[in-house]
Amino acid sequence: MKKSLGVLATSLALALTLTSGVSAPVQAVETTATSTNVFSAKAKAFKSSPSPTIAGTAIVGKSLTAKTGTWSPAPRISFQWYRGSAKITGATRNVYRLTKADAGKKITVKVTGKKTGYQTVTKTSRAVAVKAAPAKPTVSQQNALKKAQSYLRYSAFSRSGLIDQLKYEGFSTADATYGVDATKTNWNAQAVKAAQSYLKYSAFSRSGLIDQLEFEGFSTAQATYGVDATKTNWNAQAVKAAQSYLKYSAFSRSGLIDQLEFEGFSTAQATYGVDATKTNWNAQAVKAAQSYLKYSAFSRSGLIAQLQYEGFTAVQATYGVNAVGL
Repeated sequence: MKKSLGVLATSLALALTLTSGVSAPVQAVETTATSTNVFSAKAKAFKSSPSPTIAGTAIVGKSLTAKTGTWSPAPRISFQWYRGSAKITGATRNVYRLTKADAGKKITVKVTGKKTGYQTVTKTSRAVAVKAAPAKPTVSQQNALKKAQSYLRYSAFSRSGLIDQLKYEGFSTADATYGVDATKTNWNAQAVKAAQSYLKYSAFSRSGLIDQLEFEGFSTAQATYGVDATKTNWNAQAVKAAQSYLKYSAFSRSGLIDQLEFEGFSTAQATYGVDATKTNWNAQAVKAAQSYLKYSAFSRSGLIAQLQYEGFTAVQATYGVNAVGL
């Protein structure tokens, strides 16, 4: 049987060692395409091997999913979940269902990528803290939830406002809080409903309506969201407010503008609202003079001075006083 040059070279070296006691250098000689190279090529590194992330709700009874990201080139990936620093027996899939033993512990997952010709890589996720499963609600808590849902079907509430309502109904603070939070209510949406409800029955400035919602228990952010979501024309609201005031009391033009500014309207909005009423200010001076004379005695000059103090011009005040016979 013929021997390759590589085998002969090795035999010769062995013979020299036996006869002289000196080891001769041995070189591997590749003689044919099928011969095996003695030295293997160096393993390459992956171009991309991201750390895994954990998705899911970290509560006992829920499942967590390991997201490996995109490796390049794609390897065979294996998984191992850990509770603290200890391996979780049998937890070698990409999905892990949390057990009671995980409560209060931190969970991580290690992923290992293997591919022929490439270095084996293991990456570890960030830890997630596991919470215990919530206790089953008591009968009182279940009733509080039902009552909260009932209120929300017919009216808009802030979170604190609804808790207070349930407490008024006799629920404890703990049960009321449970019932309200269990509704999973969007409080921004409730703020929108509350703002719309107020605007149906009364006129508001933007800041005035925000203040009203905050008084109802909404946060500043929720109240602002609710008011702005109504897309209200505040000039139109200023007109409605001016008209409302004029139904029940007499005002001078400047006095009514001041009143609307006090309600939170800007000077421009208040002026627009007052002028849009097309009010006869002489007639308002007459009403104001009559109102004063119902409750107090005035001289002619004293009543004119009072009307001017209220913002009427000298001409309007004199007209009003003359009209009542002083």
